[in-house]
Amino acid sequence: MTDKKWEIGLDGYPVDPNHPWYSRESSTPLEDFIARELDQCKRSWEGGNFPALSDAMKICSKYDKILPSWANQAIQKQLLKIFERKPEGKHGRTANPKSSYRQNWIHFQRWATVQELRERSDELREMGYKARWTDDEVFLTASDGLKGQPGAGSASAIRSSYLKVQMAFKEGGDPRPYTFSGAY
Repeated sequence: MTDKKWEIGLDGYPVDPNHPWYSRESSTPLEDFIARELDQCKRSWEGGNFPALSDAMKICSKYDKILPSWANQAIQKQLLKIFERKPEGKHGRTANPKSSYRQNWIHFQRWATVQELRERSDELREMGYKARWTDDEVFLTASDGLKGQPGAGSASAIRSSYLKVQMAFKEGGDPRPYTFSGAY
């Protein structure tokens, strides 16, 4: 029986993915190193060392590894804290990322309602509505249609939101709000 010779790459690891080094039964020195480093990061994080979470992310990124569940959960908690935190001295509808997101979502919902009324005018005419609306009429109709919903507002508020979204589109942005997956 002949022993198979394995080609070793410039990084010092076997090139062939079927090399026993890569088998599931045994780990490589690199995998052992990564596991030790991530375990140290976890212990440090649990001990209150905030930068350990960043180190875990860097290790996983550098070695193309999946972030451990403890780090994933910690990141989600930290992002949620940032999302909900209200900076000192800021008040109102855009005081923190969460309220800013909500206000942008309301602007977009109002814009989408006006757009739908304009785009479906033929269909709405067949249902007995006017064929075409003036700007004032379309904003008033949108206001009536949004009553009882988060995007509810006066015709002038609908107009203001509509213009904000239109401006964002013209400036090359995408004002459509991201829809949460419900993971929180």
